[in-house]
Amino acid sequence: MANHRLTDKLTMRSCFRWILFGVLVFTVVNFCINYTQKYENENELNVFKWTPREVRHDTARNLSAYKSTPIFDAYYKCVFPKLEPLNGQYNEFFSKFSNLTKECDNLQAYKAFDIREVLNIDEIKYVALPRNQTQLLTMVTLGIGHDVTGEIGLKELHPNMEFYGADPTADVNKILYEDKLGGKYYRYAVSGVNGVQKSSIYKEYDNYKTEATEHIAVDYFFKYILNKSLIDILWIDIEQNEFPIMEQLHVNKEIDNAGVTICQMNLEVHKGLFEQPVEETKLFHDFVWRVLEEKRYIMLNSYSDKFIRTFMINVGDEKCRNSLLR
Repeated sequence: MANHRLTDKLTMRSCFRWILFGVLVFTVVNFCINYTQKYENENELNVFKWTPREVRHDTARNLSAYKSTPIFDAYYKCVFPKLEPLNGQYNEFFSKFSNLTKECDNLQAYKAFDIREVLNIDEIKYVALPRNQTQLLTMVTLGIGHDVTGEIGLKELHPNMEFYGADPTADVNKILYEDKLGGKYYRYAVSGVNGVQKSSIYKEYDNYKTEATEHIAVDYFFKYILNKSLIDILWIDIEQNEFPIMEQLHVNKEIDNAGVTICQMNLEVHKGLFEQPVEETKLFHDFVWRVLEEKRYIMLNSYSDKFIRTFMINVGDEKCRNSLLR
């Protein structure tokens, strides 16, 4: 009888332990599911959590607020009359920008630059070479995309160059950028803010997949990761995460506040990859008008398809002018 009682007690204790274990497992699993859902919801909300300011389009009236240069004046005189009729017409502005500005790509004022073409696997990029052929240049690639053909072409044109590349996928990109090119690779998606955000990841054969990746703000990347105050050449092809960076390129924004100067860049502007609170065509439209207001960059050799590629030179900064103008 005593043995039966002891057995009953042990059985009850065992059942009680299994019940507690089951409750604990249920609690942990439920917590993980809720946390994952919360994380995914936050990630959805934070894809573009920056808010661009509204832009005044009375460019002609505001030009007197900024210093200008003869090269920018020639650019503005050619480009503004072509773009002004599409002021406020975001979609048409986006689709016609490249064709409208094509006539302004070979102005006499641009003869002061030594502009060359460099070829990637599927595109043409541009570079304005410095007048000092031995000058050490800093080149940064944001979005490597399994292709360093253009960077190798740059190296052939100007061997004295340091290369820094960032891309959220290390496979292929790290080997290409470090072993084949001799640059320094960083496993980041560089955009407008720090934290986990959406990225459109290049896989292969022109296939992309949307994934949550670790992002780092561009001003932080330049100043604290690269420790650079002067970026001679910047290439941006980051599948719609370029918009927060474009916002920071303006006067007195984050890149300026970090004490970083960018002398020239190839910029690829996308649309339709992610849902976002402001249409990409409006963002590009407003970006161009602010470029015209600020008199810092000229935009040339633009190409458009479902996206826009454009080459930008900083003619407003004295260091850049002294380096690039012959």
